[in-house]
Amino acid sequence: RRAFIGYAGVRPWTTAMAEIVAPLRSIYARALEVGDLTIAVLGASMADLYAFHSGATLDDLRPQMEGTVQAIAQHGIASARAPHAELVRSVRILLDPAGADVRHAPTVSDDASAAIRFEIALNDLHRALLFGDPAAALEIARRDYASLDTPARPATHVVYWTYSTVALLAAVERGLVPRREVARRIRRGRQDVRAWAKAVRANAYRTHWVDAADARSRGKASAALERYERAIEEAWSAGARHDAALIAEQAGEYSEALGRRRNAEAFFREAHAAYRQWGARAKVARLETDRAAELGVVRGGAATSITR
Repeated sequence: RRAFIGYAGVRPWTTAMAEIVAPLRSIYARALEVGDLTIAVLGASMADLYAFHSGATLDDLRPQMEGTVQAIAQHGIASARAPHAELVRSVRILLDPAGADVRHAPTVSDDASAAIRFEIALNDLHRALLFGDPAAALEIARRDYASLDTPARPATHVVYWTYSTVALLAAVERGLVPRREVARRIRRGRQDVRAWAKAVRANAYRTHWVDAADARSRGKASAALERYERAIEEAWSAGARHDAALIAEQAGEYSEALGRRRNAEAFFREAHAAYRQWGARAKVARLETDRAAELGVVRGGAATSITR
């Protein structure tokens, strides 16, 4: 149990998320050996969560998640069932090139813990950003979550503060909410992201991403594009192909709005390449449909793209 607490809620403050996945899977195996079924299942569930949010390829992650689903069903650990089910749903949506319906309001029992509510909200927020629903992302990002104020520091906190701050700044830019109404939350998000980036080098790209969103919301085009470029490069360096893809897609949309066609094409090709490497077939298919001209897609043929 001490090992689980350390790797799940303490080590992320000093260690890259991707480096914690293997120890959590080892905790699962050791806990099963000694009969601590709750810690075993929580270890496996947290390993899946950290693997997903560190950019593990989805095809590699799927069998691990299926094993966790079986463990949850076999051992009846209710605290892991709902949030892990939402994570599984995210992966299934992303793997489906036909484009499964992402609109969903998971059923959360009245007695669900703050941690369960937070993890489900994080999944919803990520899907809203990935599939272009700024209103839904704003609604989730504005909520208060008790889990964010606990002594434990799971890596999902920096993931949340990154996505929520980007979502809030995008909402400000789009006129969905006045800046003054969300200024305090934006300020806290930026402070937390910077603190996490200072502690763990692999989180550095997050500061550039948030800075890009802030510059964009203030009409500072050159600064925003420069920060987007740095964020993409840092995300690739950190192995965060999933976030590199989303950052590049957002940068492409912004470049297109500015009338910078060549920049937009380069960013969309970068996003396409990153989504392919991640294994997010739903996003690849959507880009090839919505951005066919920028990607050089020929009807009935293949798309050209930047390769990594």
